Amino acid sequence: MLSLTRSFFLAAATALVTLAQPDVASACSCIPSPPVEVALQKASAVFAGRIISVTRPKDGGNVVAKFAVSRAWKGVSGKTVEVSTSSHGASCGLNLKQGEERLIYADTYDGGLWASICTRSALLADAKEDVALLNSGLPTEAPPPPVIPAPGDGPPEPPAPLPEPTGTSTSTFASPPPGASPVPSVAAPSPAPTDSAPPPVPPGSGGCACTTAPPQENSWGWLMPLAGALALVGRGAARRGAAGSRTAR
Repeated sequence: MLSLTRSFFLAAATALVTLAQPDVASACSCIPSPPVEVALQKASAVFAGRIISVTRPKDGGNVVAKFAVSRAWKGVSGKTVEVSTSSHGASCGLNLKQGEERLIYADTYDGGLWASICTRSALLADAKEDVALLNSGLPTEAPPPPVIPAPGDGPPEPPAPLPEPTGTSTSTFASPPPGASPVPSVAAPSPAPTDSAPPPVPPGSGGCACTTAPPQENSWGWLMPLAGALALVGRGAARRGAAGSRTAR
């Protein structure tokens, strides 16, 4: 009975230790690789070459592989190039070996090129379809996105026309429009006299020339001429009387 109990606890402990260990193989998770044209546009360098050296640091750092470039489609101009990758497959590192021929899609990281199993990088023998598409002349740069003008960024609108004047212009010396002859100014006519002056009266027998004044609004104005006429008549009668008396003497 005691041996069965010990065996049970030993099996349970072994199962717990096994389950507690990390699953190294499932630590790296990648999304599906994009098509060749998209991978070419996004990558910093795309080339094919043979690995001539592999440097593996003892402290578990990154692996550095040196390639002799046989064909470059983007980002590589020299005959050799170095590419880094993680030393652990759990960190999505490539298992690079000297002498292999590979197609590499690399990104820029920490001043150098970096590749992983999450790219389309593969053995050259397994990447014939990629090589054929790359040799067909795919664009190496993504086309720029279309520029959508923001509101108000269009061409400036022409200024609005000035409103036509509705009232009478206050300018005293307004110039005539082009092509029109100036209109001469007409002087205002003088007001016609309301009462015409009567013609002068010829001198009478007494040697006095008199003129009649225009009629007055006062109803007593006719007495003045009447008094003058009576005075003349009286003066003439007095002269004739004096002449008769001299003749009688």
